[in-house]
Amino acid sequence: MSAPISLMLDPAVARVVTADGREVHSIVWSPDAPDALADAVRAVVGSPAAIVVVVGLGFLEIAQPDLPPMAAGARRAVLWRDADRYFPLDEPIAVVSTDAFVFAVPARQLNAWVRAIGAIGPVRTIVTAPQLCALALANGEWAIPVADGERGVVQVRDHRLTSVRRVPRRQRRSRADRLAATSPSLLRHRTTPPRSSRWRSTRCRRHRDVR
Repeated sequence: MSAPISLMLDPAVARVVTADGREVHSIVWSPDAPDALADAVRAVVGSPAAIVVVVGLGFLEIAQPDLPPMAAGARRAVLWRDADRYFPLDEPIAVVSTDAFVFAVPARQLNAWVRAIGAIGPVRTIVTAPQLCALALANGEWAIPVADGERGVVQVRDHRLTSVRRVPRRQRRSRADRLAATSPSLLRHRTTPPRSSRWRSTRCRRHRDVR
């Protein structure tokens, strides 16, 4: 069994980062063919002892629910109940909440990725790219990959997210575009998932705009 890795998933490219951060492999992949990705990762690094899966901003629907102060359990209950108000996804979704933001992906898609990746090594935790920025980066504005024609901009203060957005690539660059270099910190220092990385699944019906 080989050393732990993090696997960063963006819409066109997956990046394999070793625990020491010294080795990065880029793999062209299709999100609809995760088994082929798993085979490619195995060919590069063998069977990792542990895997951190990082879901890129290009896959995420983002919401900032305007909710009154409430306990974490009550907040989750409201998000589950009203998921269709915040996310334009007419299918079951997986959601994760961190700071003022909630991120969602189709549960079907996430489950398929984790199943395929888990076949080559145990998946230690799943985090979003913005969460990883908050966990590992210094205060400031950071750029992360999204998709062709766009880039993500994340603002971090005291290891909390203060802004997450997509902008056209023609806008000015932020301080960094190397999120991959931060992910080894999760492998070195975390043996259990960060509290905010615990994904929940729910079923939404039809998107309704929230003002």
